[in-house]
Order: sequence, then structure tokens, then C-alpha cells
Amino acid sequence: MTIGRGLAPPADRGLAVTLLTILVLATVGCSQAPTATPTPTGITGSLPPPATGTSAPSPSPSPSGGSPGPSASPASTGPSAIRIDPSLLAILPTAVGGATLIESPETEGPSAADRALAVSVDRLVTAFASSPDGSDFALAWVVALKTGAFSDRFYADWRETFNQGACSQAGGVTGSAESTIGGRAVFIGRCAGGLLTYHAYLPGANFIVSVSSLGPKRFGDQVIQGLRGT
Repeated sequence: MTIGRGLAPPADRGLAVTLLTILVLATVGCSQAPTATPTPTGITGSLPPPATGTSAPSPSPSPSGGSPGPSASPASTGPSAIRIDPSLLAILPTAVGGATLIESPETEGPSAADRALAVSVDRLVTAFASSPDGSDFALAWVVALKTGAFSDRFYADWRETFNQGACSQAGGVTGSAESTIGGRAVFIGRCAGGLLTYHAYLPGANFIVSVSSLGPKRFGDQVIQGLRGT
């Protein structure tokens, strides 16, 4: 596996492997995601507007028994599991595009139980919003890091790994860009199937907010625009 190669020391590479496995399950495995329709082909370049008429990738159920093989850490080693903290939802807008953001326990479980991820992450919560017809959705992660865990290298590795995981069922990563949304520096990634990812670091709270989003209303933009932390 080449995730994060050259970007991070061994501990961060271990985090990358763990996070990729979680995101492959979580970003495309949310049981609330709409059923897939064929995604357009030939979408390349850096972040053109998302194609209309597409929907979320087909959901795939998470296997039982927690995080699968290569990312799992021995139960007897490492720090305690990550705490799921619904109070972190307060940093998110309550709704985007008329769709309410609600906690998504289906995507939290594998992360919270993973001891390798717990090296750097203290608490987390996820929230999901979807339009009634399923043409727009967003899955947002609010991750509270441990003191001293954040660095530019860590953040770059986090973004790369998240994007690879999110795009693994959406045609692969095809572009990236930096922007300013709501006065925040935001890193945006694009998948071949039109899925967009967003990453914002909130230094005052030591939080990373990462979002995967699909649809013409750009729910991901709206999540970042509506963040209430510093």
C-alpha cells in the first residue's frame, strides 16, 4: 500500500491505512445513502461543477466484527477506543439545502473501536443529510484531535487518505484544489464520479471537519459555510 508514502512517519502511515479502511466502509456504506445510478464518465480536471443527475454510490454493508484485517490493532495494545461525542454536532449547521443533518451511528462504530486511529483522535461524530430524492447528500465527520497530534504533515496525510477512501467507490481521485469558504481555508478533492470532499481545520478547537458530498446543490459547501467553530 502506498497511501501517504513520503508524507508521514511510520505512526502516521499506520493511521492512513486505518483511516482508508474506515472510509471505504463509512463513506460509501452509510445505510441512509440512496441507491446508485450509473455515474457519468470522462469527468477530469480540477473540480468542475458536479454533474447533475447523479446519486450516491451504492451502499455496501459493513462486515461484522469491526475494522477488517490489515488496519486492525491488537486489542491488548494501544490507547483506549475513541469516544463518540454527539456534542460535537453543535459545530455543524443543523440543515443544508433544507435537509437536516442527523447523527449517523452506522459510520461511527468502526472508527470508535479502532485503537490505531485512537493514537491521534480523541472524539468524533458523523452526520448525514440527504435531499428527498437522493440527488444531493453529504456525510460530515467532526474529529477532535488529541493535543499535539496536528501537524501540516498529519493533515496532508489525513486529506489524501480520506479522499482515496471516499473516491474508492466513485471512480478514484481526479483533482484537488484549495479554496476559501466561510472565511476558512478549505481543501477540496474530486472523484471521477462527481463526489467532492472538503477538509477544514479549526485551530481554536483542534478539530478537523471532513465532508464527502454529491449533487448539484453542493451540500458539502453548505456544511463548511455553516460551521460554527473557530
